[in-house]
Amino acid sequence: MPRRNKSIKYTQPITPTCSPKRQFANEKLANDAAEYQMLIKNELELRTYKCNLCNKWHLTRSKKQLD
Repeated sequence: MPRRNKSIKYTQPITPTCSPKRQFANEKLANDAAEYQMLIKNELELRTYKCNLCNKWHLTRSKKQLD
């Protein structure tokens, strides 16, 4: 007998959250953390961005701008 795939219905909309990410109060602290991490791992390339959800700064490996 074939399986029936039931679509998942959410009762609440899924909203993105940044709680598992490291949060920095300002750009300088985020840049300092990025530089430190890149010194430890030479192949790592990080940049900082300001989050629209929490208005704090995060690190990313992504090369595109998230403005």
